[in-house]
Order: sequence, then C-alpha cells, then structure tokens
Amino acid sequence: MMKILPLFFMLLVSMGHYGYAEPQHLTRGDFTFGLPFYATQSDPCPKYPDGLCLADSFPLFGCYEVALISNTGVCRARTSYRYHYEVPGGSAFEATVLEVPEDCQYGSVAVVADRPEAVSLIPLEANQPPAPKDVETRARGLLEDWMTNASKSLERTGDVGNNPLSTSPPMVLKAAQVTILRFQLNEGMEGWKKDRGPVVLSLNDQLFRLEGWCTDDHLFFSANEKLHLAYTLWCCGCGERILYVYDLSGKIPKKVYENDKLSN
Repeated sequence: MMKILPLFFMLLVSMGHYGYAEPQHLTRGDFTFGLPFYATQSDPCPKYPDGLCLADSFPLFGCYEVALISNTGVCRARTSYRYHYEVPGGSAFEATVLEVPEDCQYGSVAVVADRPEAVSLIPLEANQPPAPKDVETRARGLLEDWMTNASKSLERTGDVGNNPLSTSPPMVLKAAQVTILRFQLNEGMEGWKKDRGPVVLSLNDQLFRLEGWCTDDHLFFSANEKLHLAYTLWCCGCGERILYVYDLSGKIPKKVYENDKLSN
C-alpha cells in the first residue's frame, strides 16, 4: 500500500501537468514523425539522465516504438511520459520523454511507429559529378525567383538580403533515385557556414525548390518502404528552427511533417 500511494500521487500530478496539448494517437500500422532534442532545463527528465525527448505530444504511458535516425544509422527507443517544456527564450509545449538504450545515439529525426525495424537510413552518395550547366541554371533560377518574391511579401526569410547565393557550383548529393543540389551561401553573413545553403530536389526529371534558405542535416531514409528526406531550416539567423520531412515516394515531393517548436 505504501508503494502504491506515491505512484498514485505521481499519476495525479502527471494528469494535471500533461493536459497542455492534445496528444497524437496512432493505430496499428501507422507511423508519424518526431523532433528529438536534449532538454536544457535543470533535471527535466529525472528518470533518464540524458534527457532525450521529442518535441511532440504522445499519449501518457503509450509506449510507442521509436526509430531515431542519424547520419550513422538507426537505433530504437520508446516513448514514456509527457511533461511541460519551456524553450529558453521561446514558447512552451508538451514534450514526450524517451526511454533510450545506452548505445543509442542522438538522432536528427524520429519515426514513431509500431515497426521501427521497417525504418532504415539511406546513405548519401557524395562526390557526385557536377550537375549539368542547364540543370544548375534552372535550379538557381528557382531559388532566385523565390528570394525575389519572398522579399516582397511578409514571409520571414531571415537576412537573405545580405547573404545571396554563391556563384560556386552546387554540391550534388544522391540517395536512391533522388538527387539534391545543395547551393552555397556567400560569406557576407557572419556566423553562418556557407555550406548551409538552400537545396533543390531533382525527382522524376523535375526540379523542386524545398523550404528554407539556410538548411542543414539532410537525411534520406526509408519508412515502410517509402523514401523520405528530413532536414532542418535555420532561417539565416532569425531564430526560427524547423524540422521538415518530405515523402519522396510519389511523382512530386510531399511535405508530411513540420515542427518549429524549438524556435526562439
């Protein structure tokens, strides 16, 4: 009886604190995505010293399987309890704590599903030959048109006016049947790496400009035999940080996940 009372008390406290957002529910065979992060608050996850969480809300004690994907591979974790997290200098949201094995490394993106074994990393094939000049010209035109139109609207672009595209040829990266052209930025913006430029996706012989001017951490992976691309948008110093996931299994890229909860 004495052991039951503290557990009951913790459950009541949890119910009071974790009613902050509607949690996501998954049915058998479904999967969704999550944004992993290490909590920076003091002792946010007392049960797990590493404090690895998802910036997403899942049912309390739901125990969903999680595949954490990094550029070195995939490892398994499991959802645990939820708690109220406040981003330093930003907003607040309900996060989900992860149970993570000691040998599981931090991932850039999470796939939350009942079959994490159906998730695999697709390695990037670097050192590709340069893109044909006509392809580079069309891709560069897509980005320049977007920058011109965005500067005329209220869309937040960050300080792109002082950080235009470099004239250097874009780096060509390939994964499966997909190619991305990653452009470089000029060095006019202090504190930003020039290789964190925008990307243009080549899919089914078509070119698509993806979201963001300053981007990083591009990962290709397969989930239930569907090719996906995940990457982070940094907004060139405006404080915005967004994780995007695109489904590339169709004729055109389809954005299936977007999370900006860690922006400040």
